[in-house]
Amino acid sequence: MSFSNAYEQAILTAIRALNLEVRMHTGDPGEDCTANEVVGGSYAPEVVTFGAPVAGSMSNDVVVQFDGMPACTVTHTSLWNTDLDTPVLYGALDEAKEVLAGQTCEWRVGTLIATVS
Repeated sequence: MSFSNAYEQAILTAIRALNLEVRMHTGDPGEDCTANEVVGGSYAPEVVTFGAPVAGSMSNDVVVQFDGMPACTVTHTSLWNTDLDTPVLYGALDEAKEVLAGQTCEWRVGTLIATVS
């Protein structure tokens, strides 16, 4: 079974209303989203907001920057509800991001995409 389109929109609308942050991972974070989170440098989770959901997905509507990164390869991201400090969604990147020590890792508007299906 799959969610109906209307219910997918309702779920994403509810998620969008939460206080959210994005975290980066160097491997699969697992169901609890605590494994393989980036550590070191000045890395810290960053606040993110999303535009209105369309056709079962939504994307960030602001630039998200992680400054002073450690050298790493980012392969996954996770989205967290900051009020409850709990994970909401997670997934693999389409393409891993190589980051050098001290670099800024940036997610331009529309590049962090959340989907429900």
